[in-house]
Amino acid sequence: MRNINSEYQVGRMISCGTFGQVFEGIHIQKKTKVVIKREIGNRQTLKQEKKILKSLQGIKGVPKFHFSGQLNGADIIILENLESDLAVQKRAHGKLSLKTVLQIALQSIGILKQIHGRRIIHRDLKPENIMIGGQYKGQIYIIDYGISKFYMNKGQQIPFRKDKYFVGTIKYASISSHLGHEQSPKDDIESLLYVLVELFNGELPWEAYQNAEVTGRLKQQITDTQLFKGLPQQFNQIYLYIRKLPYHQNPNYDNILKVLESIAADLDIKIDEHFEWNKFDTHLLETFNILKSQIVSTSPWINDSQVNYESEDDEEEETLEQKLSKINNLLEFDNPLI
Repeated sequence: MRNINSEYQVGRMISCGTFGQVFEGIHIQKKTKVVIKREIGNRQTLKQEKKILKSLQGIKGVPKFHFSGQLNGADIIILENLESDLAVQKRAHGKLSLKTVLQIALQSIGILKQIHGRRIIHRDLKPENIMIGGQYKGQIYIIDYGISKFYMNKGQQIPFRKDKYFVGTIKYASISSHLGHEQSPKDDIESLLYVLVELFNGELPWEAYQNAEVTGRLKQQITDTQLFKGLPQQFNQIYLYIRKLPYHQNPNYDNILKVLESIAADLDIKIDEHFEWNKFDTHLLETFNILKSQIVSTSPWINDSQVNYESEDDEEEETLEQKLSKINNLLEFDNPLI
């Protein structure tokens, strides 16, 4: 049996939610950074995520799966470490350029095509679950498969149902999820479109509402013209196509990609792997994340020997909040690419 304590060093807590905790880690021998996810209670979400991730290995844009097991009595999975998510980039830049939004869209659709091709739907696409960095710089990654599921059973798509509970994040969930309908691949595309609108415009029309029923009604009532204000008309066309798509019919990914590519061609936008963020910006964001994570208290499940503690000096130091404020100020600049 592998001794995880001797292979990996557990670092700072990155986040803590209802389903579990996420920590930075490092492979002691290889010196490679990893992410360690620990489940709280017996929710079985990590078991499902492990199953899904193993089925998705080999897809460029899905984090590498390293290990699953137990550490100090807790179920864990260890994954490839990535740089930062799109929520961090949005906070840093406010609004992203059309070039960047198109590149995120093209890569994300390509990844979803492969994920759906393996009979899996994500069901929780949001800026926090779309990341950059990792092994391939300039690569988009889709993460967090805790509520993902197989939409096929024995070669047949799961039957359509109208009595399902809400699944996803209210702000980005598809209308079908609000209605309690069984989800299919088209719902992931719809959620992605909401993410793209927010990245480009800085917010969504239902930003102020956190109630699932109210938000669902607003999504049904808003027109495509209102939703995609400021974006090229082709986004409206993709949205209307997805909304009309029957449950049992998969999206035509290649046609969607061609439509997105046509936007770039019409506006003479060069599609490449260069985004808003540059090396200097990424360094600041990494520092910001490290400082922010220090505010989260260390979990008692980590032994003192597993955490690096900094020695205290007698000299008065800046508080974490002061350091974060300085970095926030540095990050507040426009860096348009088009």
